[in-house]
Amino acid sequence: MKSCKSSQVKAHGYDPVSKKLRVEYSSGGVYEYEGVPQSVYDGLCGCESIGKYLNGKVKAAGFKFRKAK
Repeated sequence: MKSCKSSQVKAHGYDPVSKKLRVEYSSGGVYEYEGVPQSVYDGLCGCESIGKYLNGKVKAAGFKFRKAK
C-alpha cells in the first residue's frame, strides 16, 4: 500500500495479476475493487485529486467491491 496526500484516502495499492485495487480510506475502511485495469490505477497514481478520481473512474464505473477485513 502506498500512502498518499488526500483528505479522503489514506493509502492505495494495486495487484496487476488479480487486477485488484485496494483503497484505505481516511475513515478507516479498507475496500478492494475487482477487475480494475492497470490504466485506471496508473491514472489514479498521476491524478490531481484522488477522491474525485476514485468517484469518477472507479466507483461510477461499477467495479465490484468488497470491504476488506
